[in-house]
This record gives sequence, structure tokens and C-alpha cells, in this order.
Amino acid sequence: MEKIGQTNLFNLSGIDPLANMMINQIFYMLILSGLVLTPPSDGARFQDPLPPVFGSVADKSFRASNPQVGRKASIVLPGGEKVEVSRADTPDARERGLIGNPRLNLNDGMLFLFETDELHFMWMKNMNFAIDMIWLNNQKEIIEIVRAVPPCQGDPCPVYGPRLPSRSVLELQEGAAVSFHLKKGMRLQF
Repeated sequence: MEKIGQTNLFNLSGIDPLANMMINQIFYMLILSGLVLTPPSDGARFQDPLPPVFGSVADKSFRASNPQVGRKASIVLPGGEKVEVSRADTPDARERGLIGNPRLNLNDGMLFLFETDELHFMWMKNMNFAIDMIWLNNQKEIIEIVRAVPPCQGDPCPVYGPRLPSRSVLELQEGAAVSFHLKKGMRLQF
């Protein structure tokens, strides 16, 4: 890929310079791809849709080396509670997500697993209910929580994401992050 100049599109105050550089590189790639984005208003929400990109060579390698792909999993939360999740670890499963589910129970959820540490963004298009979104790094440590994310009411749908690269995203019933006392820096087991 041809490298673009060193000019930053965004200078997000309050975050690590390396993370800021990564964010700018991602925005450059998106602009080159024909997507037009507005800068983040609060670091966790964007105003224009960001469609998911799947099917990379790394993704195929990830699926080949992970025999548990597509199965249910249990997550143990820091307080010892267990949450049963569906694994969204294929491009199709990540794209489908929770669409079509009428609701989530408190101890149910979906775990989106990615093969690389990146800024993974989520949206609520075609969802029927609000959820809590929790981003985890490659050490399964919580790096971002967005609570009570409402279903998208019309295009363009807001997009939500972390300020740091993540490896996975856990979606739980609205209010679960508060009920389970989840906070940034806590580590989950799965």
C-alpha cells in the first residue's frame, strides 16, 4: 500500500500518540476506500456508518487455526458470574451478530472475536433492543464500555468503538455492565 504523507487528519487529545497515529492511518485507508467519515465527537461514537470489512487472508488463517469457531462459550466475569455467549468468529457470524434476536437474558450475550488487534467498530442496524458493548484487548482486559446502546432508528446509523485497538467485543443485555459491576481494566476469562 502506498504511504500517504505524515499529516494527521485528527489530533485526538487525551490519548496515546501511537493510538492517535493508528486512528489516522485507519481513516486514511477508509478515505482511500471511498468512505467519508466525520471525526469522532466523543472518542467512542461516529456519526456516519462504517460497514464491517471481513474475509481477509488473516481471517481465513484465524478460522483454520481455531477449531472452536462458531460454537457457544462461557465467559467468567471478574465477580465470578458466568455468561453464556454465542461466538461470532467468522465473517458471516460477525456480520449477522444479534440481528433477529428478540432479546437477551442477563446471562446471555455474543462475543465477537477478531484475529488482529484493531479499532473494531460496531453498529446497531436492524437491532430490536438496546445492549451494552464491551471491548477487550488481546489480554481479555476491558478497554472500553458503552452502555445502553440503542437500536438504530434510521440511516445513517451511529458507529461505536474503542479508543484503543481491541481483539474482541462482548455484547450483553442493556444494564448488564452495571449489574455485573464491569469496569475498564478488569479481565474476563474465556
